[in-house]
Amino acid sequence: MIVVGKTNLWIKRILSYLLLLLACVIVLIPIVWFVSTSFKPYVKTIEYPPKWIPDPFTLENYSFILFGSNAMRYVMNSLIVSGMTIIFTLILAAHIAYATARYKFRFKNALLFIILMTSMIPGICVITSLYVISVELHMHDTYKVLIIIFTAGQIPTQVWLLKGFFEKIPIELEESAKLDGVSTLGGFYKIVVPLSTPGIAAGSVLVFVNVWNDWLISATMTISEGMRLINVGLFDYIKDLGVDWGKFTAYSLLSILPILILFLSVQKYFIQGLTAGATKG
Repeated sequence: MIVVGKTNLWIKRILSYLLLLLACVIVLIPIVWFVSTSFKPYVKTIEYPPKWIPDPFTLENYSFILFGSNAMRYVMNSLIVSGMTIIFTLILAAHIAYATARYKFRFKNALLFIILMTSMIPGICVITSLYVISVELHMHDTYKVLIIIFTAGQIPTQVWLLKGFFEKIPIELEESAKLDGVSTLGGFYKIVVPLSTPGIAAGSVLVFVNVWNDWLISATMTISEGMRLINVGLFDYIKDLGVDWGKFTAYSLLSILPILILFLSVQKYFIQGLTAGATKG
């Protein structure tokens, strides 16, 4: 009986590993095909039957994206908008989250619910109003309007994320600081913020990814080549007569590099921040 039980256990493990391997293959197939296409000349991207290995292998798509297009300008625009959005979002959200985590006041739960509800409104519902307002205020096609809209859109999620994180920091630490003459804000800046590094890192990554991946707002609020963000520039390679798949895939792969670099550099804090803010007590 013991031998049979061990045999069944091994069979279950082998089947589990085979299922996981199959899932990995299914996930990786389109990624591998995407990478392969980026190294093919245009005529090879539309040939039939398609070939997995580029023949000939070429870097002309990447060379064009880096040196023959406006991609680097789009990257710079996206970095500026994403960076400023992270700064303003986390400053505002951190203060709101701290107030709701440490103080009791009337209608607090209702206020938090309203804040959360604003993040559930689809962007397509308000984009026309935002466009009209930006034009009337002479802010259309500027960094300012992009940063303001993205900041307003990211604050609700960050308030809830940081609130859960702040609630896990013992209030006794701040009370001890107050006995030494530290003010409430001083305790927030000197104690809570340093201890909240994982939560702030997680929030930064989430804001960056959301802004970097946006298309609707950046496409509507910009019109000039010099103000486009990274995802809007992707449509330069979608023409009426078809898609230039080589340049399209090369551009797409290059556009995700900043996200990968950011995530890999702060992944420890990102995971720790999300798990710490997910529970209370």
